[in-house]
Amino acid sequence: MSHTVELSAAQEGCYWRLVCWCYLHRKPLPLDIAECYGIARAHNGPTQLIVRYVLNQFFNIEADGRHSARVDLELDSVSYNTANGSACNRTRRYRAKRASILNELETMGVYVRHDATMSELCALRDASRDGARDVTETGEKLDVRSKNTLSSESVSGARANREGEACKAMKAAGFASVNPSDPRLTALLDGGVTVDELAAVAVDAVQHAKGWAWLLATVKGRRDDAARISVLQADPTAGGWAPMLGRQEVDR
Repeated sequence: MSHTVELSAAQEGCYWRLVCWCYLHRKPLPLDIAECYGIARAHNGPTQLIVRYVLNQFFNIEADGRHSARVDLELDSVSYNTANGSACNRTRRYRAKRASILNELETMGVYVRHDATMSELCALRDASRDGARDVTETGEKLDVRSKNTLSSESVSGARANREGEACKAMKAAGFASVNPSDPRLTALLDGGVTVDELAAVAVDAVQHAKGWAWLLATVKGRRDDAARISVLQADPTAGGWAPMLGRQEVDR
């Protein structure tokens, strides 16, 4: 209001009629002075003089009409905030939908790669809802025939694997931070580690508030210890026992 304090009541009334018209229509005043008279309801000589004064003081003539610097600034700000608000809302809705689908798939024991597209997730969710369980408990990358779409054939062809079963067992034991795509888990399973072994260590991990890396290292350590004991039981001289036995015989 500071820039209009010196206006008379009639001038200020004319000013606000013109400014409000610009806000309402989101565009500058028309170049035709007669149209500006009509907007300000200036139907006689004295009021038309007021319109001319206000236009000269507060509006600049450009190619597309008579612009008010204040109106242009505020309209630009509204347009920017609206555009960015819409983009933010779209991003927020996308993330919420993606998280919802991932949570639903997880409750069904379905694990997918982290960079799966939305179309892949939706196709996998629909197939899982329809009872296509052979699609599911998997952490391996899906065989995607197209970047943007996942055909029902490729969905139904994705096989359940050991990693998914192992992760389900560990989650059932109370350990939630599983990673079916971890190559260390694959290596353990390739080495003969069973799902029951993983589930047993998962119970220990929960009890001692340990993480995923500890769980995998513990499973590997127990396997290595079991292998060494097996070797020693078969051959007591293996693994550095021969010198020790020799010393015992000398002591006798």
